[in-house]
Amino acid sequence: MYKIASIIEILIGLAMGGSGGFIFWLFKGEPGPTAIIGLMLGVPTILLSIFLIIFGINLLKLKKWAWLASVITLIITLIIVILFFAPLRAYSQPVFIFLCLGVIICLMLLILGRIKERGISVLWKKILVITALIIAGIMGYYLYRNSQQSVSPPITSPETGKPIIEEETADWEVYRNEEYGFEIRYPVEMKEEETLYQGYEGQTFCSIGEGCYTSLFSMGLSYSWEEPPFQKSPLDWNLDPKNYPICFGLFFVQVLEKPSPFSLGELKEKYKKSEYIIVDGVKGLRRNEFKGEPPGGGGNEDVVYLPKNSKLYLVRFIVDGMFFKENMESCVKGQTRVFNEMLSTFKFIER
Repeated sequence: MYKIASIIEILIGLAMGGSGGFIFWLFKGEPGPTAIIGLMLGVPTILLSIFLIIFGINLLKLKKWAWLASVITLIITLIIVILFFAPLRAYSQPVFIFLCLGVIICLMLLILGRIKERGISVLWKKILVITALIIAGIMGYYLYRNSQQSVSPPITSPETGKPIIEEETADWEVYRNEEYGFEIRYPVEMKEEETLYQGYEGQTFCSIGEGCYTSLFSMGLSYSWEEPPFQKSPLDWNLDPKNYPICFGLFFVQVLEKPSPFSLGELKEKYKKSEYIIVDGVKGLRRNEFKGEPPGGGGNEDVVYLPKNSKLYLVRFIVDGMFFKENMESCVKGQTRVFNEMLSTFKFIER
C-alpha cells in the first residue's frame, strides 16, 4: 500500500507544481495587490509540490519518518486546494478533482498501510477518526458554500407588481438575433455603437477566477439620459461639464463560448457586490461596480452573466459621461432605470 501511496503522492506533487506555475502565469502582469495574491497562492503551492515529491520518494524507499511527514503535508495540501484554489477550480475542474481525490485516496492508503503493519490501537483509532472528521468537515464546508444560492425575483414594477415591459417598453424597438438566440427591446433614442469586442470574434480571452472563453458575437447601443440638468442631443463634449453635464450610457450584449466548467457560485465569490437574478427563466448573476471618479466623469458598470446551454451571455451597461459629483447620483439612477427596463425584455429564442 505504501508504494501505491508514494506514487500517488509524487503525482500529486507534480500536479501541484504545475498548478503553482499556472498561478504565476495567471497573475503575471497584474497590478500590485493582485500580484501579491498570486504570490501568496503560488509560492506555497510550489513549496508543497517540492515537499510532496521528496516525501513520496522517501516513502517509496520505506523511510520511517516519511509516513508522518506525508500525512501532514497531504492534509495541508487538501486544505489549500479546497479553500484557496478558486482560480484553479474555474480554469481546470479535472485537475481540481484529481488533487482532491488523489489526496484523500493517498491518505486512506497510508492509514490502512499503517493499520496493516502495526494493527490498530486506541491512539490510531483516534488519529483515524480525527483525520476522517477533518476531511469530512472541509468537504462539507466546500459543498455548503457552493450550495448557498439565493435567487432574486424577476424585475417588476414597484407600483403594480407587473413586469416593467407591460407598462413602459411596449413601444420600444426590438433587436432580434436568430443566430445566437436572443432578443431585447431598447428605447427608440438609442443608437447603434461599435463595441470594444467587435473584431475579436473567434479569439480566446482569460479572466482571473472566471476561466478562458471565446468571443462569438457582440452588439452595442448608446443612450443619453437628457433629463435636466443634462445636455440634450446632439451632445457637445467640449463644454464645461459643471454647467453642461453629459449623462451617457453604453449597452452591450456579448455572446461567448461558455467556459468549462462555469460556476455562478465561484463568480459570486469573486464579485462580492453581486446577486443572483432570473432573466427569462434562466438563472444568472448580476454585479455592479463603480467606475471612475468625478469631476469629469464616473458612473457604474452593470454586468449580467447568463449561462445558457453551451453559451454565456454577458449583458453589460456602462454609465459614462462628463459631470461633477452633485450630478452623478441622478445620472446613475436614470441610466440604471433604463437598463433595468431593457433587462426585463431580454428573451432567449429557441431555434
